[in-house]
Amino acid sequence: MDEDGPIEVALHRYAVIAPLVEGAVPPGGQAKTLRQLAAAHDVAPRTRLRWLARFRSGGLQGLRPPTRRQDAGSLKAFDRKWLDEAVRLREEEPRRSTATIIALLERLDPDCA
Repeated sequence: MDEDGPIEVALHRYAVIAPLVEGAVPPGGQAKTLRQLAAAHDVAPRTRLRWLARFRSGGLQGLRPPTRRQDAGSLKAFDRKWLDEAVRLREEEPRRSTATIIALLERLDPDCA
């Protein structure tokens, strides 16, 4: 997503919930308005309520999509060498259970898991 992407998403989400935010909804008419907006924008009423809550708690910033972690997709729980070893053990004997593979790894190095 480029730099303007998250703000464009937030603005689109605001446009979808604007009637609820700007007080254009008569008292007791929120459910009806949500259904009408859902039909017009193809977004579920629950999603609209979630966006409304996020807007009320964080303003336009609250409507931005979460940023992707820089380390997304990388191993965090254990060293890559242990994953490679687990894969090797599974390929060596495909019928080995995960518990057996973990036990084998722990025998190789008790600190691996």
